[in-house]
Amino acid sequence: RLGVTIVAVAFQDVRPPLAVVDSFRDVARAESRKSLRTIEGYTYQDENIQEAEGVAATTQARAEAERSARTARSKGSADAFLAIVSARAAFPTLTDLRLFWAAMSESMAGKSKVLIDSARADPAARARFFWPAAPALAPATIGPENRSIHPKAAEAAIAPQTSR
Repeated sequence: RLGVTIVAVAFQDVRPPLAVVDSFRDVARAESRKSLRTIEGYTYQDENIQEAEGVAATTQARAEAERSARTARSKGSADAFLAIVSARAAFPTLTDLRLFWAAMSESMAGKSKVLIDSARADPAARARFFWPAAPALAPATIGPENRSIHPKAAEAAIAPQTSR
């Protein structure tokens, strides 16, 4: 109503009273520390979230790779089995013989074996195999008659010879 408009008010020098200057500085430092701690907390949170996301992505990628590998191995095993089934349908005896010798070579790999020269042993037998760890399978004779020998005979065959 007087025709005067106040546009701005600016303080030129604002100082707290001398009695509270130390307290005023303590409050200012505390606010600064609070702001710094808040920023550090957000930084720590962001770092941990990024690390956790990286670990999760790595774990997920490994699981996916393992799933793909298992699926491929399973498909390969199924295809191999189907091939054996179709081969056996055409030649069952030959396929069974081949599978037997494949299983024998796999089961005997890395194990000690005793072969007895058929020229010096039983002439009807071509070779004798001994499995000391498996008595049920133990001595088996592979020969013209496909006969088995008694376990005691197998032990005697592999026992060290004494001088006479």
